[in-house]
Amino acid sequence: MGVVYKAEDTRLGRFVALKFLPEMVRSDTVAIERFRREARSASALNHPHICTIHDIGEYHARQFIVMELLEGQTLKHYAGAHALATDQIAKLGSEIADALEAAHAKGIVHRDIKPANVFVTQRGQAKVLDFGLAKLIRPNSETTLEELIQTRGPVGTLPYMSPEQVLGRDVDGRTDIYSLGMVLYEMTAGRRPFREDLATHLTDDILHRTPPPPGSPGSGAQDRLCGIIFKCLEKEPGKRYQSARELMNDLEALSASPSRAPEIESSSLRRRSAAGFALVAAVLLAGVLFKFNPGNWRNRSSAPGSLPRIESLAVLPLANLSGDAQQDYFADGITDELTTNLAQISALRVTSRTSVLQFRETKEPLSQIAKKLNVDAVVEGSVTRSGNRVRIIAQLIDAKSDRHLWAKSYERNLQDVLTLQDDLARDIAEGVRVKLTPLEQTRLSTASVIDPQAHEDYLKGRFFWNLRTEEDLGKARNYFEQATKRDPTYAAAYSGLADTYFYLGYAWGHLPPREAMPLARAAALRALELDENLAEGHGSLGVVKFTYDWDFPGAENEFKRAIALNPNYATVHHFYAVLLGALHRPDESIIEIRKAEEVDPLSVPVRNMLAGRLSDGGRCDEAIDVVNKTISELNPNPPHLEMLHQTLSSCYTTKGMSKEAFEEDVKARIAGGATPQEIQQIRKIYAAAGQKGVLRNNLKDELESWDKDHWHLDASAIASLYADLGDTDRAFVWLNKAAELRSTMLFWVYVNNPELAADPRFAEVKRKMTADR
Repeated sequence: MGVVYKAEDTRLGRFVALKFLPEMVRSDTVAIERFRREARSASALNHPHICTIHDIGEYHARQFIVMELLEGQTLKHYAGAHALATDQIAKLGSEIADALEAAHAKGIVHRDIKPANVFVTQRGQAKVLDFGLAKLIRPNSETTLEELIQTRGPVGTLPYMSPEQVLGRDVDGRTDIYSLGMVLYEMTAGRRPFREDLATHLTDDILHRTPPPPGSPGSGAQDRLCGIIFKCLEKEPGKRYQSARELMNDLEALSASPSRAPEIESSSLRRRSAAGFALVAAVLLAGVLFKFNPGNWRNRSSAPGSLPRIESLAVLPLANLSGDAQQDYFADGITDELTTNLAQISALRVTSRTSVLQFRETKEPLSQIAKKLNVDAVVEGSVTRSGNRVRIIAQLIDAKSDRHLWAKSYERNLQDVLTLQDDLARDIAEGVRVKLTPLEQTRLSTASVIDPQAHEDYLKGRFFWNLRTEEDLGKARNYFEQATKRDPTYAAAYSGLADTYFYLGYAWGHLPPREAMPLARAAALRALELDENLAEGHGSLGVVKFTYDWDFPGAENEFKRAIALNPNYATVHHFYAVLLGALHRPDESIIEIRKAEEVDPLSVPVRNMLAGRLSDGGRCDEAIDVVNKTISELNPNPPHLEMLHQTLSSCYTTKGMSKEAFEEDVKARIAGGATPQEIQQIRKIYAAAGQKGVLRNNLKDELESWDKDHWHLDASAIASLYADLGDTDRAFVWLNKAAELRSTMLFWVYVNNPELAADPRFAEVKRKMTADR
């Protein structure tokens, strides 16, 4: 965080230390603010065991801090790799704890206590340095330093981080106590307690392993020091010392009078002592069992019986801890890609992003979230991007017990981010003990190196694609096109481009279908040319074959292939259910939409489609129950509410309940933004001419707004209204117009009007729809 010079203060005639921000990060606003924060944090403290800050300044656009000049060594060099004497450890530890007690009293948590940040002066006194990662907590202030610059998350030095710090959770003074416990351990043992060959191993040890004793059993003072250390290192903050003052008192008592120091036993030490006498016998017994293997013991002993059975999970939105809100798209994209990778594992049911997104900012307990999503476990974590590096911390949590089953940290260069995500998905699968098929193993082991900028363009494309407005779809198209130009072999980017063109030419009518759909088809085919096993590519091609080409058998083959590759692909289950309705296979259609509901349980469109399929299958009462339950449970937004009331209106019409159907129609209009005057007018029309009058009024409005150059969608709607009014001749006039425009909404007329679909004249409509296929 800085370059330090010895300097002379010519005004006061003293030597000081000048700490400059490194030249290479002088333009990094986050680093500059962190540098200034170090000065603000430390200058708020005046304590004999904290390095004094005199001033802060700037020279030729370089920030610097003026602080007291210390003669001596950092604890890292002072101790080296050697164990210190117990009384020396107790003395230095109590001085560090004294410094922390002063900082905590002012609401400052250091968050990076380690030997390199503790200085031992030539007189043997400890001085705490570098509050650059300090977090300021001001419970009585409306604005906190934490709100001025984002510091929440896993910042610090990994070997000394507390479990809650590793997981990116909020921290308090007990985190510093844990870190000081690690420092005390290192001074006692001459080494750190956990494996450090890989960051993933180290993270797993911090979260789950109890450290071995820092030394052999010795004097009473040595044993009592071990008790103090283990109490600092408890995994749960509530079991540690609750204040630095408590810790300091125990260390001072040990330093002053080792023989009369109080007994300190952590729960870890109690467990260790209780187990000690049984250890030798247990090892001998294990040897006998292993040799003779009675009752097939060896195989049964490795079975995962102690782990809960995990068959379903949800990936909660990964937190963006980059300190830059502009990187939200990156965290969202990584979440989506991880969800997609896990969704390809056939042994797992993985909830789709649309249902999970509702819990982005929620404070609900994980058990409640899991219950609503109907899953056994959840994955949560964070994404931190800094320059060309990305770090992901993820943990798997059992929903019922809130037990942490697995946690790891991953850090790679951006070009290796796809490999990182595959490794993460594979590790999660191993964590829940599911068996991967050979194809799944291959797909999670063959990710290629990717152009970081192409991947960033892809993530931005998916971010805007998910918003679905015309403006956002235009941005998505630009980003996907940029990604394919940067990397012409990027299959997922072509699939994203196909999806974007499809939606531009589908329900919103932003582009004419004749323009948009061929582009969508070409992009999907290119994606599959690059990666034949890309489920998204098959899904993209399937919807074009269905809604535009009217190649129903071809669409069914693509949907089946997509589902085989990704059994948790809710969008494809959704479209396949509609296709099965068009093929007049209502029971299969209901089964398929229920599969979509399983993986996307909080999606209003999916539930509405379920109601529609039930209604078309002659099960109107069930459909009405589904819609009413959706309205009461999910609190839909106005567009979704309009859609649900329209479905209820249709159900009541099918049941011959015209009054109830009309009232639901009114509710749909209100949700759609109709004014009180418009509602009053439609009520007058219904009172005078009944439902037929309302339909004629709707038809009049549609005909007045008809624009043959842009509103291909309305041709299908007008045809449906004529059919509802019993005028099949005019209905076919408009069906043929819709076919000439290649309306992507025409299939809905085919699905929802079986009488029209059975009319011999529909053959001409089909011919026009497939003329250039």
